[in-house]
Amino acid sequence: ESCGKLFSIRNKRPRPRLDDKIIAAWNGLMISAFARAAQILDDAAYLTAAVEAANFIRANLYDESQKILFRSYRGERSEIEGFADDYAFVIQGLLDLYEACFEPRWLKFALELQQQMDALFWDNAHG
Repeated sequence: ESCGKLFSIRNKRPRPRLDDKIIAAWNGLMISAFARAAQILDDAAYLTAAVEAANFIRANLYDESQKILFRSYRGERSEIEGFADDYAFVIQGLLDLYEACFEPRWLKFALELQQQMDALFWDNAHG
């Protein structure tokens, strides 16, 4: 009975805001996890999830003509270009995905992103 009272009172409070944006870096981490899980557990469902996430990034967070990765997506791509962590984690995810399925497109995409990351973030004076 007391749980029911608490539940009804809690339902009257305003709900916390929902943060449902898709962040490139976090998806890169997820791609890595799913790709590795697919290999270790020999489960194609994890590989499918990794491929779907990588396809989403390519279609929605990457500008092919400018070779730029964007930071986030929420109904549409944000105008904020990716930070170093976005590039690094997506690249790692793509490399792990390549190692899981050996599809050259993922290695090619990782190399494109690495070249752009070097162009944007490399510091000749300090590395």
